[in-house]
Amino acid sequence: EPLVQCAAWLDAYFHEPEVLPGLPLPAIHHPVFQRDSFTAQVLWKLLEAVKFGDTVSYQQLAVLAGNPKAARAVGGAMRSNPVPVLVPCHRVVCSSGAVGNYSGGLPTK
Repeated sequence: EPLVQCAAWLDAYFHEPEVLPGLPLPAIHHPVFQRDSFTAQVLWKLLEAVKFGDTVSYQQLAVLAGNPKAARAVGGAMRSNPVPVLVPCHRVVCSSGAVGNYSGGLPTK
């Protein structure tokens, strides 16, 4: 069942993104998500708060995660993201609106 759910989610992501809000997220069992850490908190907050087609700044995400002074730590959390297709770190930009860095490379972001 989890594999079928993941395949359905990925199919929708690439072919019908408008239906994503109605689908349950695939289970994420990577250790970074299981820890009680700022990184896990930031990644979960990004996943729940920043919707398809939206962007958020590192600073705004730090505020959403409960630590307004942690914009640089948010950048570190983005670098630690093991599943960028599920947790959309490509939607996080600089406060100036500049794209910023991305593990998949700037052309991909």
